[in-house]
Amino acid sequence: MKDTNERWILEDDDAFTDALLNEASEWLAYAQGTASLLAEWMRDDEGEGDRRELSLALGGVAAMMAVGRICVQRAHTQVLFDSPRHGDASHEG
Repeated sequence: MKDTNERWILEDDDAFTDALLNEASEWLAYAQGTASLLAEWMRDDEGEGDRRELSLALGGVAAMMAVGRICVQRAHTQVLFDSPRHGDASHEG
């Protein structure tokens, strides 16, 4: 888990690509683990679970996936802007 004094990556406009991808991997792993746990709980519970709690848990999985997606999108944008485009080299000369 993150240290409470650590700045959240989505608030860091200067986050490096590798930090964003690491953060995305971490959040997506949290989402996967939570979704697996919920699937196991639903299988074993035989439909007696609280729908409100299940709804909140699924919303949490969606939020973790959204944070991961945002981190990947920011990293992808950085890669696009930092790398020379393949078509640009043919126009030089």
